[in-house]
Formats: sequence, C-alpha cells, structure tokens
Amino acid sequence: FPVLESERRVLDLDALVALSHVLARVAALREALGREDGESVLGGIVSRTPWAKKTQAALARCLAPDGRLKDESSPELFSVRQEIRSIHQTILTKVKEFISEREMGPLLQDDYVTISSDRYVLPLRANFKGRLPGVIHDYSQTGETIYVEPFFLVEINNRLQELKNEEREAEARFMAFLTGLARDERREVAAAYRMLVDCDVLWAKAALA
Repeated sequence: FPVLESERRVLDLDALVALSHVLARVAALREALGREDGESVLGGIVSRTPWAKKTQAALARCLAPDGRLKDESSPELFSVRQEIRSIHQTILTKVKEFISEREMGPLLQDDYVTISSDRYVLPLRANFKGRLPGVIHDYSQTGETIYVEPFFLVEINNRLQELKNEEREAEARFMAFLTGLARDERREVAAAYRMLVDCDVLWAKAALA
C-alpha cells in the first residue's frame, strides 16, 4: 500500500477492504499457529511478525460484509443514514397516498415509486404525458414510460440529496481516519503482507515436495 507513505492520500473503500482481507488472513494464521511459540517454521514466522492490532480491529468492526462502512462506524454516519432511511419511508408513504387519493394507478406503468437521476420519480405511461405535473427526468428505452418527479416530491428529494452528500462527506472523513490508523502501523501492515508471502512460499515448497 504505497498510499500509506503519503500523508495526503487516503485509502478508498476497495483498498480498505483489501487491507482488511489481508489482516484477517494474518489474524487467522496467528490464531492457528501463534500458540506454537516458534516450535515450527510457520510458528516461528508468526511469532516474529509484528501485528497491526489497531488497524485490524478497526477494519473488522467498521466494514460490513458487502464492503460498505457500517452505520455504527461513527455517530455522524449513523445519524445521517438514519435520517436518509426516514426520508425514504416518508417518500414511499407520500407516493402511496398520492396515487390512492388521485386514483392514478391506471396512469402508471408500475404501481411503485422508482429512482431516476438519483431522485424518486413515478413511472408514468407515455400516453398520459401531462397528466402528472412535475419534472421529467428520463424516458424508457421503448419510449412507453416517462419518469416524472412530481412537484410534491421536489423539496424532499432535494433534502435527500443534501443528506447523501453529508453521508459521502462522513464516509470520506472516516476513511481518512482508518487510513491514519493503517499509516501509523504501516510497518506492521507491511510485515503482515510479507508473512503471508513467506507462508505461501513454504506451502508451495511443501506441495512440491
């Protein structure tokens, strides 16, 4: 990870996930071989290898299985994602009520809200164009569907965009924090990688033998 040599650069999520995988494998080796206290070749390699304890623990705690930062990574990220989820639910409720009150079901290609240009829109049948006041964002490939953002959703969609921007900023700040931990333990991180390489070479020799 050459990025760790620069104070100005930050590991992105893909790099943090890759680092987490490396350290998780080293943690498994330490667990399996560390008890041998140097009695075998592999045990000796493990016991002599310094350990990036803080970095591994932080990555294991904060990275979800899908590679995203967990909500609980920071109070700021938890708060903004909670509000985003609340707005999602509010939008779904408002749309359902709107469709029901205006009896607009037959005008829609589907009876659910969808997303276009990262904003919630309604999939209006093209032959009903003009029946739903709002902003047209896109057309389907067949031209049979128009994706319209009703005027009553514009303000709440704007707020959603603000929150998503806040979420990205919170994620960036926390990725910088995780990068800082790894940078502080960059010698240990490098040692962990070298240990995996050494073990791979030994296993390859054993397989060849």
